[in-house]
Amino acid sequence: VKGEQQWRAEAQRKSLPLWRMEDGFLRSSGLGSDLLPPLSLVLDKRGIYYDATRPSDLEVLLNHSQLTLAQKMRAEKLRQRLVESKLSKYNLGADFSLPAEAKDKKVILVPGQVEDDASIKTGTVSIKSNLELLRTVRERNPHAYIVYKPHPDVLVGNRKGDIPAELTAELADYQALDADIIQCIQRADEVHTMTSL
Repeated sequence: VKGEQQWRAEAQRKSLPLWRMEDGFLRSSGLGSDLLPPLSLVLDKRGIYYDATRPSDLEVLLNHSQLTLAQKMRAEKLRQRLVESKLSKYNLGADFSLPAEAKDKKVILVPGQVEDDASIKTGTVSIKSNLELLRTVRERNPHAYIVYKPHPDVLVGNRKGDIPAELTAELADYQALDADIIQCIQRADEVHTMTSL
């Protein structure tokens, strides 16, 4: 997003195509901010999947492709395999169980994000910080059991988005610091996020 207009102008001036590149949905076994190379990348000539201000190749593909029955079956098998394998973007985290005090309450998972990430700049209009998100979820769900999971890049201090401990304790019932995101999702009744997990 940063420099997008300049890149477009430069590409147009030189009559060159402009491609955008971003980490794939299954990134790595560890953090990109620790300079681990990605296992997958997304290349897009229209936009990029996290930018809600313009279409992307992925969006157009998903909305307008007519898949054959064989392609649909293959896609479903791949989806099942991903779900069964419990893969996530970074594939980090320990086992997670809800504390006893969550019993019989609506459990809401609030995954934090990197606040200066391009997806926040182009994907959300009103809520742009983890604190705003957590505060809004608590205001709208005063009796829910809220589990806050900081983004792993933020948790290790590599990126922006930390919430002061006293505010997190006031707004969330539990902090899932090193928990596996898939297990957190499986134990939640709802997931509230700005733009992504």
